[in-house]
Amino acid sequence: MQSDTPFEAARQTLGITVLELWFTYFALGGSEDAYALTGYLSGDSVPSAATHDTIAHALNQTFSERGEHSPVPYHDAQQPHRY
Repeated sequence: MQSDTPFEAARQTLGITVLELWFTYFALGGSEDAYALTGYLSGDSVPSAATHDTIAHALNQTFSERGEHSPVPYHDAQQPHRY
């Protein structure tokens, strides 16, 4: 098992369960089940770019609803730009 990811750190900061995160992720169009989400949170699995962005959006939306900034980067924000 790898170390926790920024996703997991954000989830813990928010104090929400994996299932609460999954509900938000699913409501935003996520198609993976809660078991797959757990793998992404732990770093055991690597999500596709689209799945990464949906998880990030679910976490950032929850931060935003609480009046906090949105600290979880989207997939494109993590990739260096090549020209």
